[in-house]
This record gives sequence, structure tokens and C-alpha cells, in this order.
Amino acid sequence: MEISVCMIVRNEEAVLERCLKCAVQFADELIVVDTGSSDRTKEIAEKYTDRVYDYVWDDDFAAARNFSYEKAACDYVMWLDADDDIEREDIERIKFLKRDMPSDTDVVYFRYTGDAAEDNLFGDNEVMRDRLVRRSLRPVWVYPVHEAIPIQKEWKELYRPDIRIFHRKRRINEERRNIRIFERKLSEGFVPDSFSRSYYCRELSVDGSHERAVEEFHRLLREGSRGDIDYAMFYYIHSMKKLNRCGELRKRLEDYVETYGGQEAALCTLGDLCLRDREYERAAAWYREALALQADICDKNIHFPAYREFLPLLGIGKAYIRMGRPAEAAAALKKAERIHPSYVELKLLKLYLERMDKKHERTDEEADGSGKGGRA
Repeated sequence: MEISVCMIVRNEEAVLERCLKCAVQFADELIVVDTGSSDRTKEIAEKYTDRVYDYVWDDDFAAARNFSYEKAACDYVMWLDADDDIEREDIERIKFLKRDMPSDTDVVYFRYTGDAAEDNLFGDNEVMRDRLVRRSLRPVWVYPVHEAIPIQKEWKELYRPDIRIFHRKRRINEERRNIRIFERKLSEGFVPDSFSRSYYCRELSVDGSHERAVEEFHRLLREGSRGDIDYAMFYYIHSMKKLNRCGELRKRLEDYVETYGGQEAALCTLGDLCLRDREYERAAAWYREALALQADICDKNIHFPAYREFLPLLGIGKAYIRMGRPAEAAAALKKAERIHPSYVELKLLKLYLERMDKKHERTDEEADGSGKGGRA
């Protein structure tokens, strides 16, 4: 099977070559659509392919993606972003897939993941994304921002969670670009569905429009799908905290978990809110529930591993410290340290425990000394 790799780019000179060096190792055709670069992006692209096209940008990512797909000629079409990166072992797995993929496969999902960062646990996320689609099915992108291909029920799917593509951004895109596009399209009559509304909630929260983000989330609760609600949950929590509506947030999350079951951000946040309310046993119970979650990466929902392991362990450590159970706190923090050893709060908690241990040692020594003196 042959692959057309299609990209849309703009002012990506900092990362484009890294991505193209990966893509040329398995692509039979490489198509780069430039949407108005003012840097060396086109020059870099032309070093790797003669299929570089200009596209007049009109605030519609789906339209630009569809333009790139129209240029494809191979059996399967694959999309990449300029700041995507593929490691050597995953490139080899894609080559193997080209040789051995079942011939009736219509769409292939790869694992799309960010890199864990000590200062941004949100960056550690993963989702199965459709990367390869049979060209004869005429896949069409929809949504002007946070675009996607609607996968038809009759298409035969193949999941390859062992193949990872890393999203490694080096710069911030145009300030407020996504929210600007959303607002413009909404004014033109665009009606978001459940998927698009979850991203609108995200963009409102990121933009600081927290009241509106909460309103959109409540609407999503009434009308949206479970996966979209779970994704928007992270941003709803952020906005509710910014609005200092923590009591209401706790009640709503408790209701949500009771109705729909566990969700990593909801469970960890409930633990945090119980800590805030000095309900330490209850906090530890919520964190343990988050630890016990069994995530299915092939469910197509976005997952944040930090909320399933590192943050629950950190929370358990804090809860046990406040309950006066240092040994259990130390055990939880030791497990957390294996995941993010440089996390600042973790270091502070360990330092606190070490000082408490030394304080107890001095107290014991003083007690022993006074006891001996008394007997003498």
C-alpha cells in the first residue's frame, strides 16, 4: 500500500524540517500546502518535495485540509502537522504496516501523544486519531477549527496504539486564533455539534471567558456525547476554579460521577476539593478511585495519564501527611517520584517529610537523654 502524506503549514520553519525528515522515510508522495508563510517554510518544504502548493487562507482548517487531500494520488491519505514528530521505532512500524496491513482496511488509528513536562501536566495527553484513510472513500474534513474527518460506521477500522506520533510544539500560534475563528463562524451561522462544542468550551476557558465556558459546558451536558463531555471537563473545572465556585463545582462533580461513573479529572478534582474542605479520608478515597481507573486508549477519547497516576499519588501523599500518617504518605510520594521526579510540589512534600523525620529523631534523642539523666 502506498501513502500520500498531506500537510497544511504556515510559518513553521522552526519545526517543519524535523517532521519532513520523518515523513520522507515512509511517504510515497508528500504534499505540502502553504497557507501564507512569511518565513522559510516553503523553502524548507521544497527541499523534500516538489508538491508544494499555495492556498489562500480563509479561516477554515477543514477547507485547507480538503484542498491538500484533493492533490493526493496514492491508495491511502495520511495527515501530519508541522509540529508532529515520529521516533525511529515508530517509523519502522509504519513501514511494516505498509507491507502487512490487511487489504480490506479503510481507516487506521495511531496513538497521538504530547510530551510529559514537569511544568505542564496537561501536555501529557494521548488519543487515538485516524491518520490513514483509504483515498477511494473520499474522506472529507469538517469544522473550521479543530477539524476532523467523520468516520463512517461501515468503514473497517484498524487500531495501532503501538505507533505513536508526538505533538511537539515549539511556539504559540497566532494569539487567540482559535477563539477568533469560532466567533467569526458562529456569527456567520455555524452551528456546533457535540464534538465542536467541546472544543469551543476549551477555547473560551483558555481565552479567560470563564462564565461563557461554564455555560457552554452545561449545554454540552444536556446535549453532548460522553466523550465530548469528558474532554471539556478539564476546561470546565479550570473555569469554575477561576470563578471561585468550588462548592458548586464539588456538588456538580459528585453528581456527574454518581450518574456516569469515574473520569480522571473529575475524581482528582474531587480529591483536591475534599483536601480543601479538610475531609482527608474522603480525599484519599477519591484519589484511590482515580488510581483504579482502567483507561482504554482505543476508545478515541483524549486521556491525561497524569490524572490517572501521578496526581492521585501526589494527592494521597498530601492527604496522609495531613492525617498524620507519614509512612503511608512517603510510600505514595515514592511511587509518584518514579513518574515526575522533578515536579516542584513533590520535592517540597518530600522535604517536609524529611524535616518531620529529623524533628521526631531529635525529640526521641532528647527524651532518651533526659530519661538516662533522671536514672543517674
